[in-house]
Amino acid sequence: MRRRGWKPATSSEAELTLDLGPEVDPGTVVAQLEAWSAPPSARVAARLRDYAAGFYLRDPSQADLLARALARVADRAGEALSAAAAAHIWRCRAEAFLFVGHHRDALQAYRRATDAARHARAGDLVGQILVGRVHLLSLLGEARDAARLAAEAERRLRRSGNLVYLGKLFMNRGNAAYQREAYAEAHTAYRRADRIFTQAGIKDATAVGLLMNLAIACTNLGRLDEARSTFRRARSACAALGLEALDAHVHYNEAFLDLLAGDYRAALGRLEEAGETFARQGIEDMRAATDRARAEIYLELGMPREATELATRATAAFEREGMDLDAALGRLLAARGLAASDDLGAAGALLLEVEVFLRRRRHATRHAQVLVERARLAVRCGEPGEGGRLAGRAARTLRSRGVPQQADEALRIRAAAALARGRFAAAERILQPILRRATRYPAGTRARVWSLAGQVAAARQKRSRAVERLRRAVRAVEEQRVQIPGAELRARAFEEHAAIYHELFALERNAPRPNLETLFQLTEAARARGFREREAGPGQKLRRRLAGKRAQLGARVKQLEEAEFPAEGAPDPATIAGLQREVRQGEREIADLLRRGEGRAKGGSPWQSRLAIEDVQRLLRRDEVLIDYFVAGERVNAFVIDRGRHSMHVLPEAVPAVRERIERVRFQIDTMVLETSSALDRDPTFLRRSAEAALCALWEALLEPLASRLPEAGRLLVVPHRWLHAVPFECLWDGTAYLDERFELIRCPTADALLRRRRRHRRHGRVVLCGTVRAGTPAVAHELQTIADAFTAGDAILLEDCATERLLVEMERCRLLHLSAHGVFREDNPFFSRIGTGDGALFLADLLGRRTTAELVVLSACNSGRTFSGAGDDLSGVAHAFLAAGAARLVASLWRVQDEATRDWMGSFYRHIVQGRLAPAAAARAAQRETRAHWNHPFYWGSFSVHGS
Repeated sequence: MRRRGWKPATSSEAELTLDLGPEVDPGTVVAQLEAWSAPPSARVAARLRDYAAGFYLRDPSQADLLARALARVADRAGEALSAAAAAHIWRCRAEAFLFVGHHRDALQAYRRATDAARHARAGDLVGQILVGRVHLLSLLGEARDAARLAAEAERRLRRSGNLVYLGKLFMNRGNAAYQREAYAEAHTAYRRADRIFTQAGIKDATAVGLLMNLAIACTNLGRLDEARSTFRRARSACAALGLEALDAHVHYNEAFLDLLAGDYRAALGRLEEAGETFARQGIEDMRAATDRARAEIYLELGMPREATELATRATAAFEREGMDLDAALGRLLAARGLAASDDLGAAGALLLEVEVFLRRRRHATRHAQVLVERARLAVRCGEPGEGGRLAGRAARTLRSRGVPQQADEALRIRAAAALARGRFAAAERILQPILRRATRYPAGTRARVWSLAGQVAAARQKRSRAVERLRRAVRAVEEQRVQIPGAELRARAFEEHAAIYHELFALERNAPRPNLETLFQLTEAARARGFREREAGPGQKLRRRLAGKRAQLGARVKQLEEAEFPAEGAPDPATIAGLQREVRQGEREIADLLRRGEGRAKGGSPWQSRLAIEDVQRLLRRDEVLIDYFVAGERVNAFVIDRGRHSMHVLPEAVPAVRERIERVRFQIDTMVLETSSALDRDPTFLRRSAEAALCALWEALLEPLASRLPEAGRLLVVPHRWLHAVPFECLWDGTAYLDERFELIRCPTADALLRRRRRHRRHGRVVLCGTVRAGTPAVAHELQTIADAFTAGDAILLEDCATERLLVEMERCRLLHLSAHGVFREDNPFFSRIGTGDGALFLADLLGRRTTAELVVLSACNSGRTFSGAGDDLSGVAHAFLAAGAARLVASLWRVQDEATRDWMGSFYRHIVQGRLAPAAAARAAQRETRAHWNHPFYWGSFSVHGS
């Protein structure tokens, strides 16, 4: 029985003709379709569908445009449209929806197309449409419906002898098997489809898609060489046929092969390239899939916040398209990101939600992956018994499903749970088979495995075995660094692995006869890697894209500061909240662009220097001593090196006690920040003595144990580590005097920074003095003029309210750069710590890849010397960004400065630089003494430190 309104096509029906050659522009065809008033015949509708199909894999947005126009023709035709024509039109609409990622709409359109084809009694057409539906249902995880329709499609296609669509059907059956994680079954189906295509002589886009799917199945089965060669064949075919969208799919899937090899640079590059194509062509589901894949890499590289944002965005896109399974996998990644960000409660709730969904859908492998994450979470929450049980269940399932690497990850967590429970022999037994297979896995995975094995050996009192295993872990970390693009991404990844170096250091330190050279080189390898490698920046094309976004962000920051501190009236909370949201969004966009650039670029080579103690000794002057601090485990260690001797000391105070003393000093400083200007006049003795007591306690923890190795006077070169960067060493009080009364002090970012002395020479260039006068305090203009007066006429240029771009240009050709402005340190996002400029702000991100010729950079701004170091001691702060850019010496502050005292300090400092011809460290020491005579609390005179070599 025919549906009302559908008529069979007749030979007498008027034909509507179109020129549908390959050179015809789709817009022209759409314009002609809009002018039609009569209904198209089934033959014309089929031709239009075939024409649109030519764009599915080249530019799906054009196919979608054609399908929309064709659907409007059908709507205008109404009941006059034949059933066969309607089937072709709704099939075209469904396929266009599918290729732009609108799966819910595609499912509805396919149903209408099937219904129309059945009424037209077009058996072969029904079979072709069912092939598309099988593919869509497989994507949506509807395995039962897909299998039922696949059986009907095969009967119809065999009856009609349609080899082309029979091959496509087996290809889609392979896809369905893949969705069920039956990778061997998928591989068999793809091979069968390949034989059918070969028999039929098919060498089109479908055959290329089959090659891609076959390569994916090979990847999951561990047939990596076969996968790589098949991906190459698919890329070549895409290039020959001009299939841009399909080529993006190939790049997306090949990225997972790169990940198995641990090549993050190649994987990110492919994903970024594919993601841009998907975004440009409006393929929403694949754009979401790209976000999810990037989130997985960011998790591996120690970037949980960014990974969670990407996974959440991908999940929302999948949910909009009705892709429930993909949405669940997105939530699984988001849960991993939350757990890595220490939001354990939210992570646990999300994992349980995903587990319920996967158990209901009977996805055994995916369910086991959830159990792995639950096990990891249980161990972190102090429930190793539950963690070990869950990991054991997951390992058995994953092993039976032929996913060995994920099974070994479950076993590694089970071993960690056994270690946490004190079952050291059991942990060793669980790890043994994993260690035998470790060479097969990516470097990051090997690092985790060997690190855990080292901890187990140490717990079993097998010191030499623990050292050997941890050295293997270190080698794996260094191997992984080579494969990570960009210094910033390498630094983030190092946060997780820095503990391996610390554990190895502790073992080597506690050896019967510790080797100081080995220990010193370990401390250098474990610190400031991102700072040392921060050489390559964004290329010119990316820099131009960044310039506009950075200018917008700077303007928003300026508006935010004006809103927070209005000239008149009270701040408006609603305005401030809105501007804060805009600032955060701008920061995310810039950070994302920079990471995309790092994903494509090779970046600088990872630091590989092996500085020896004797190399340091040769570079030291007779009156210099280097103190190189290193925090490992529960103790602070210190190397003391001068030209004739070297030694290592384990400081007696435990790490928590040292940190508590640093916090006491910081409390004293913050108290002064909050006090009124008359506070010191009210009771100067009490406030100063309170600060001196805290500074004396810190002296006793950090320097008194080294007193026998320190001379009476001279120069101290201090290399801090981690939170020791916050220590105001110049202000430490030994009970009778401040440290700067005995020594000149210079902070060195690393010991090998001393090598710059050999390379650098006095540069020619001008003195550039910059400051924000209109938006700054009245003291800024006075300070700038005082400094300018210290130089001879014409030697210095004064740039009031200098724009950021001008400042970046000037830093590349000056010999001295001075900045007086408002400074902000962002501990929550150090990348966007900033110093105010005339048109907004100079961000740390602006300095990436920049070079400066300055012998001296002075940052007269609040908190300009503060840094976020983290576990990897990465040194993310504006001051260290200038040092990484090439500044030989730098002066910066550790806290919020007082305007008048800073003006006096700077005036004295430059007088000694210009008139006294003192080096920066000596000039800073003299300025501290002179400022202390009028401002006798360390808050006023002790904020500024000299950094360099």
